[in-house]
Amino acid sequence: DINQMLKHPFRNLSNDLRSIKPVGKHLVEFMSFVSYDHSPQKLQVSPGRFEQVLSPGNEIESLRQELDLSRFFADHSAGFTFGWKGISISPRLGFSYRSQQLESRLFQQHGEQWAESAEAFANHLDGSHARTYLQTEMSYRKNDLTLSAGLPLSWQHLSLNDETLAQGQQLSRLLVDPRLSADYRISGFWRVRGSWNYSTSLGDMDGVHYGYILKNHRSLQQNAAPLSETKRHNLSAFVSYRNPITSFFNSLNYFYSISDYNLMYSNQVQADGTTILQALEMPNTGYSHNLSGQTSKYFSAAKSTVSFRASYSHNRRQSLLNQQQFETSNQFI
Repeated sequence: DINQMLKHPFRNLSNDLRSIKPVGKHLVEFMSFVSYDHSPQKLQVSPGRFEQVLSPGNEIESLRQELDLSRFFADHSAGFTFGWKGISISPRLGFSYRSQQLESRLFQQHGEQWAESAEAFANHLDGSHARTYLQTEMSYRKNDLTLSAGLPLSWQHLSLNDETLAQGQQLSRLLVDPRLSADYRISGFWRVRGSWNYSTSLGDMDGVHYGYILKNHRSLQQNAAPLSETKRHNLSAFVSYRNPITSFFNSLNYFYSISDYNLMYSNQVQADGTTILQALEMPNTGYSHNLSGQTSKYFSAAKSTVSFRASYSHNRRQSLLNQQQFETSNQFI
C-alpha cells in the first residue's frame, strides 16, 4: 500500500477599488486591484518512490516534499467612453505587475535518518511579470445589426531567476490581440452571431521550475523549458430561434480553434509505473471543434416543458511518451 498525506494551507488578502470621477467632458472610471497570497505545502509519500532517479541502488522508506509559494499582484487602470460618428469607443490604459517566490526542497528517509536530496530536486525561484496595456473597444449599432471590434495592445516582460541552479530566462513581447464580432436579428424570432479573435498568451510562471518537484506518488515533474507561448485563432457561429408566442426556443452554436504551442510535454514512464514529466521546446499545433445545441418547448395543457441538449467536441494535438511523438485525438459526446 502507498500512503500519501498532503498539507496545503492557503492564505489570501486582496483589495478591489473602483471609482468614477469627471475629467473634462468625460467620466473616467479608475480601477485598482491588489492581492497577496501565501501557500506553504508539505507532501509525504510512503514508501518512497523514484529510487532510480533519487538514490540509485538504495531503498527509500519515505519522501517529503516541502514547498513555499508567495505571490503579489497589482492591476491599475483608467478608462472612459465617447462617441464618434455613431461609433461608441471605450479606451482603457493600465499597468499590472506580478511577482512571486518559489522555494522547494525534497527530503528522503533512509532508516531513521532524513536527508535532503540533491540540488536538482530543489527550487529557489524568483519571478516577475510586468504588463502595460491599452485596450480599445468599439461598437456600432444600426437597426438590427451590431458590429463590435477590439484592439488590445500590451507590452509584457517576464523574468525568472534561480540563483542556486544558475538558471533563468527573460521574455519581452509586444502583443496585439484583435477581435471582431457581428450580431444580426433577422426577424423577431431569428438571430445570428459570428465572431473571430486572435490572441497570444504567455506562460504562467506557476508552471515553470528548474528543479524537480514531487506532485504525487506517481509524478515527479520538472519544467526547465522556455516560457510557454500560445498563439490562438478562434472562430464561432451562433444561430437561434426564440418564439415566446408558441413557447418554442432553439439555439445552435459552433466553435473552432487553432492553437500553436512552442512547448511539448514528455512523460517518461519508469519501471515501477511512475512518470516523470518534462517540458521540451518543440513547436506543435492543436485543433479543437465544438458543436452544441438545445431545444425546448412548453406545453400549456400539461403545464410542462420538454427540453433536449446535445454537444460534440473533437480535439487533436501532438503528444510525447517515452520520447515517441504521436498524435492524440479525443472526442466527447
